[in-house]
Amino acid sequence: MNKPSVELVEFLTRAKLPWMYYDEAKGKIIMIVDNHLMSTYRACPQHFIHAHVEGWRMKGINVSGVSRNWFLEFGIILHKMLEEYYLSFREPNFDAIKFCTERACAAWHEQEMDVLADHKEYQKIGGLHGFVGLLVQYTTLMSAQNEKLRVLGTEIAFGRNLEVPISLGEDREYYLAGRMDLIVDDGYFICPMDHKTMGTFRGEPGLKFETEEGPTGYIYALKTVLPQFISEEQILKRDCTKILMNLICKEPKANANERFLRIAIRKTVYQLEQYQKRMYLTCESLYRDMESYALGLPPQRNTQVCQNWMHLQCPYFNVCRQGSADGVQATLNNAFVQVKIWNTEEI
Repeated sequence: MNKPSVELVEFLTRAKLPWMYYDEAKGKIIMIVDNHLMSTYRACPQHFIHAHVEGWRMKGINVSGVSRNWFLEFGIILHKMLEEYYLSFREPNFDAIKFCTERACAAWHEQEMDVLADHKEYQKIGGLHGFVGLLVQYTTLMSAQNEKLRVLGTEIAFGRNLEVPISLGEDREYYLAGRMDLIVDDGYFICPMDHKTMGTFRGEPGLKFETEEGPTGYIYALKTVLPQFISEEQILKRDCTKILMNLICKEPKANANERFLRIAIRKTVYQLEQYQKRMYLTCESLYRDMESYALGLPPQRNTQVCQNWMHLQCPYFNVCRQGSADGVQATLNNAFVQVKIWNTEEI
């Protein structure tokens, strides 16, 4: 491996990125990446640089002046409510209806979700009333299944403490970061549990997650962090090659059975080894692009997603189509603001 360039070390010292830094004591580059960072980078290195190195976010009309992302915001509030549910649903005085109404309403207003009322998915769900209805259906349907589970932890973050190594090289070290919704014991497996929302269910809704890196990464990570939560004796009595996926259809359904689906995904030793190698190669590619960026060279672009970034035009499209460096900077200054860089453990 080549040693980090002086330019990259100097840039990282100035930029203070939460996911990449130079460790003077070790004399190494430390990179801590999660599935969101890696999937964004694979989709388009140019988009990644603007978002996760420079921190540009489109301006919005809310109080903070930053464009609000419905998908991210809805995911945050849903996960917040589900974490509270799993922490308290076994308590003798737990009132599911009160939880789904009073607590959900308070959380909704605290997060100012009505600012996003113009978004088509906000309207599809039905705003606050639809969100309350979703939680009522979820707790009603899932409570019986959840009685069979022992919850070992909720919202378990890993990353900054270098818990899950991907590669430990002479000049750089790569680590996996993330946040698991839950760690549960079903009597046979100790496994992560994750929640994924989908616009609607079509065909076999769980099939897409068989090859997604996120669920595989949670299994890979749990094998490393599990000793922090339970004794070695308990680990030896359980397998740890499965993840439970709770799929949630955002489209309202009268029948809760048509809106929620829990599936189990298994991974073999071979699949986990291949996952680690893919993550290593992605980190190596990102490292090389960061070296180039520090030298003032432009990143690669994936022009296939300019008009299809999550079914929308890429927010940086008008930046990339500028004919001069001054035009690029003017567009960024006029339409964007610089915000804190994505940090998995703060979400």
